[in-house]
Amino acid sequence: MEASENTYILQGAKATSSSAPFTISKPEEQTQSELSPEDTKQLIDSATNRNIATSNLHETGFNYVNSIIGSGVIGIPYALRRAGFGLGVILLIAIAVFTDYSLCVLIKAGNLAGVSTYQDLVEAAFGKWGFYLLTVIQFIYPFIAMISYNVIIGDTATKVFRRVLGEIEFDGFVLFEFIASPFTEDAFSFTSDGITEAIGIIAFAYMCHHNSFLLYESLENPTQTRWNRVTHISLAISCMIVLTFGIAGYVTFTGFSQGDLLENYCLTDDLSNLIRLFFTITIMLTYPIECFVVREVLENALWAGKAPNTKSHNILLTAIIVASAFLLSTLTDCLGIVLELNGILAAVPLAYILPAATYLRLDHGRLFTWQNLPTFLLVLFGILVAICGTILAFFNVMNGVSCSHGVEMPYCSDSPSYPMLTLNQTKF
Repeated sequence: MEASENTYILQGAKATSSSAPFTISKPEEQTQSELSPEDTKQLIDSATNRNIATSNLHETGFNYVNSIIGSGVIGIPYALRRAGFGLGVILLIAIAVFTDYSLCVLIKAGNLAGVSTYQDLVEAAFGKWGFYLLTVIQFIYPFIAMISYNVIIGDTATKVFRRVLGEIEFDGFVLFEFIASPFTEDAFSFTSDGITEAIGIIAFAYMCHHNSFLLYESLENPTQTRWNRVTHISLAISCMIVLTFGIAGYVTFTGFSQGDLLENYCLTDDLSNLIRLFFTITIMLTYPIECFVVREVLENALWAGKAPNTKSHNILLTAIIVASAFLLSTLTDCLGIVLELNGILAAVPLAYILPAATYLRLDHGRLFTWQNLPTFLLVLFGILVAICGTILAFFNVMNGVSCSHGVEMPYCSDSPSYPMLTLNQTKF
């Protein structure tokens, strides 16, 4: 849907811009061998960046925020429910700070290595095994995103079709329905037992590292200082958006908050049904892009980027990917666990472990210094979350994950169990 949903495409092991041929004309009075390193670098930069469009700080910031804010936002109220309201809000802010720092470190490491893609950076730091590890993670990220889209479409389309087909009687068209659902017990407790699950969902919501080098290259006069500045501003804006949506959603539904927030709205709320319809269409249009990314990663990994360029090959590989994602999506109807797995298995390594680890690997100064302490802590944080989150997610899957899928929430109808319920409707 946004840039964060459709720009995962795995670039080649070497950036196109760095390998594209260019010519340097020989001056009459100075041969190429006589050029100083500064002159040569200026000529190279001029040749390779001649056709690259640039953006000012405001334009880059807009693209930055657009890259961050995506479908992960609808899972933030559920993250607050799993972590506890107080700790959840703290995590939303803290992880935004961690993400801000990791994005600055990622570009700093890229400048140290002299590369312009995430793939080249990891390969420069850890060799081929690092490149293939990144390839696996970049396969997991869009593939699980495909599974989550299947779950979202199943959630949203179910209620839309039920409403359109008239499975439930209604008199008139409900333009707007205000729901004041009852507060669940301990709705605003400070902590809960799903902290790692919440971290995975929040990390997924802030994830934009796959676009960082593209954003950096598009920045007018790209320097580390300007990059840090636009990163701080963009993450602050994104954090405010995530906090607004997350708190508003959780305060509305408290302990009823689902991994897909749209599941919380009643079937008779036609404005919500319209939003469900548009959201479903958006997801369906984004789905092929994610599939293309997965196919690109597989072709780069299995055929070294030289896969047969035939229609039958593309159709067969695409069909295998789509069928695999569909079969795996039938194992659960809970969006929360899918977002958690994508956050733990892909977003956390991409956002926290690899950026900090590559910087520590490439920095030729003293490793154990106070200046590097935040970077060490970022690696440690990512590793602990990845290990603990993976173990807990495995046990959650084994024990069965319960959630609402296409089921009407209990507060959507008059019930003796929910005397605090109020429904205010505006109808045609």
